[in-house]
Amino acid sequence: MTVSPLDSAPFHLDIRPFNFTGASDGEYEALNHHINRFRAESEPDDPPRPVEELIAQARNVPPFVDVHFWAGWNAAGTEIVASASTVILNTDGNAHLAKAVIAVDPPYRRQGIGRELLRLAAEKAKAEGRSLMMLDTKGRVPAGDAFMEAVGGERGLVSTTSQVILADLDLAQVERWLSEGQKRAPGINLGFWDGPYPDEQLEAIAALMDVMNTQPIDGLDIEEEHVLPEHLRHEEQELMATGTQRWTVYAADAETGRYAGSTEVYWNPNRPQIVKQGMTGVFPEFRGQALGRWLKASMLDHILRDRPEARFVRTNNADSNAAMLRINDSLGYIPYSSQCIWQLETDKALAFLRE
Repeated sequence: MTVSPLDSAPFHLDIRPFNFTGASDGEYEALNHHINRFRAESEPDDPPRPVEELIAQARNVPPFVDVHFWAGWNAAGTEIVASASTVILNTDGNAHLAKAVIAVDPPYRRQGIGRELLRLAAEKAKAEGRSLMMLDTKGRVPAGDAFMEAVGGERGLVSTTSQVILADLDLAQVERWLSEGQKRAPGINLGFWDGPYPDEQLEAIAALMDVMNTQPIDGLDIEEEHVLPEHLRHEEQELMATGTQRWTVYAADAETGRYAGSTEVYWNPNRPQIVKQGMTGVFPEFRGQALGRWLKASMLDHILRDRPEARFVRTNNADSNAAMLRINDSLGYIPYSSQCIWQLETDKALAFLRE
């Protein structure tokens, strides 16, 4: 399908379906250049990702995830300059929901291309029976917020990515939390996993992720999502295929060995200076013992000792998650970037686009 969104547009695009899980190496190369151009805009301090990482991710998409993708090629057919996707999770919950992503290279914006891509994404969501789409925007790319406002989107959840520079980390604070953790939770032991979760703890980890449904969701119209152990294994396969390594520090009852909670981080050798904080969670019956601080302090201790190439740790939290923000603030985390999850009703989007 050749698209010239406006008669006055200085170029034409060839927008066509893209086989995300089975494209050719050349197609992945073109897509990776497009993604890296957007990443340079939204995350200017980070290095570009190699195409091998994208290919590994695409070819290991979990079987419960359906990815419908479109690419907009320039007139010469040599570069992808715009893209859209509709992602459907085939799980027990949120059968009304689709995840959509729209990306247009800066020189091609304000020509109606984003609206054409949104039409494709919304039509697919409608065909899949999904009444609501969620789309993310980045604070460093104001064009995203302007686009969502123009098409009638509603802000659902605003979050901030904060980072702590490890060279500036308050080591005395880390030591205090390590010492206080042992005193405040004498019946708890900490342990460490490098890589996949152990089979014997998979059910408990899935249960903790269910508990994490209590995190702030602000105005998002989402249901609690039940995580299955097999989902965790499929997600691990995708993660490990890209070369990403996961570390987990966990807490367990010293007497029974019962899993009480954990914190995890992710590191990829293609971006050795960056450590990304993942989930931190504690079962309700184990709360009130400062386990969250103890877990985070223990993880930072591991990073400082065993990841000498790391320069900073990044974490993302909803702006309304006061408890976690207090922990991060006390460790010296400072805001790095912002994000917003927008909600857009599928029928509302299609009606708007028809107008």
